[in-house]
Amino acid sequence: MMIHRRSMLMSTLGGYMGLFLPKQTVSAQGDSPSKPGFSPSGDATRLWVGGVVVAVRADSQMTGGGYSLIEDLVPPGLGAPLHVHTREDEAIYVTAGELEVTVAETRRLAKPGDVVHMPRRVPHGFRNASERPARMLIVFSPGGFERGFLEIGKPVGSEETPPTLTPQEMQRMREVAERYGAKWVS
Repeated sequence: MMIHRRSMLMSTLGGYMGLFLPKQTVSAQGDSPSKPGFSPSGDATRLWVGGVVVAVRADSQMTGGGYSLIEDLVPPGLGAPLHVHTREDEAIYVTAGELEVTVAETRRLAKPGDVVHMPRRVPHGFRNASERPARMLIVFSPGGFERGFLEIGKPVGSEETPPTLTPQEMQRMREVAERYGAKWVS
């Protein structure tokens, strides 16, 4: 029994250690091999996208197309409408505040530490229904969807309030999202 537990432990540790060792991997899209990278906290590209502050922490170029990592600061009352991705899975990890998250027919309140997996082709969206800002990390796999944010976002400068969205800008957001394989459901 002890030998079996020890071999299971060693197998598990070996798997975890592999997460920290640099490897060259090729994404499912066949993009270039990923290389070890480091993105200091102050280096993120910060943008206003639909009133949400979107910070691109790791883009698909850095990860060889494998994934992208985004950090969102979601003000009260804002979020992402119900939509469907055709190219990537999406997962969120709530780090502060609370978000109402809808995946398919299920709506739940996500709190700090909660993870929500939103597979491609399944309608999903989120909204900050509280009176405090919410913060979350988003992973898109494979990467590439972050390019849409970079295309439609407006740089966050010293201003603390988002720019006003016009109907034309909302339409442009829909068009860019569709070009990157996402379609709004509502």
